[in-house]
Amino acid sequence: SDLSLQAWLPPPGSEKEEAFNARATRCASGHNQELYLSHRERWERYSSRDAHAHRQGVRCSTHAHVLILKKLLLLGRGQIGSALAQALTDFEVHVWPNDIDDLSREAIETIGPDAIINAAGKTDLAWCEANAREALRSNLEAPVRLYQRILLHNRDRADRIRFIHFSSGCVWDGPYNDRGEPFGPYDPPTPACLYSWTKAAADAMLLSIDSAQVAVLR
Repeated sequence: SDLSLQAWLPPPGSEKEEAFNARATRCASGHNQELYLSHRERWERYSSRDAHAHRQGVRCSTHAHVLILKKLLLLGRGQIGSALAQALTDFEVHVWPNDIDDLSREAIETIGPDAIINAAGKTDLAWCEANAREALRSNLEAPVRLYQRILLHNRDRADRIRFIHFSSGCVWDGPYNDRGEPFGPYDPPTPACLYSWTKAAADAMLLSIDSAQVAVLR
């Protein structure tokens, strides 16, 4: 891709860099708990009727695709990956046991999934800061390379494989923008730490390559 992580970084000594450092400090001190409380407060704003209508809509739209996306290839055996493996009982789920970079085009053709779900990656904030190169590879480079292999596989094929990529709400530095409103899916990212930068950059690169065959979930 023509995009690079450098394009996301604020200029040295700029006000944006100072703001980034301030957000990074908040991120390192109880970031996850702050997000949880804020999201809980936001959820409490919704009425039970609105929440029920939302669930009904998701259920219907999901049901419409059950017969199309039957065989799934799942990457990642962490919290999300393990939960998906247990929950997706209506599908034929194949759990990839190795690293995402080891999933070759040949392996994809052998398994023949209808969709590939990427729930793999490094999520520990402190670990990512201490192991920046591996965090970049796992969260940014490897998913982009995999999507490129999927697109090569899909070339001139009617039964195209869809790519479902788990991102993170941490691409924003909190649940609310400067106007006090919840961030929306098209709001520019405001990442506050290296982990967030890797997820935001991966989202942008995946969507810039071909947004028609990938779904980014936050």
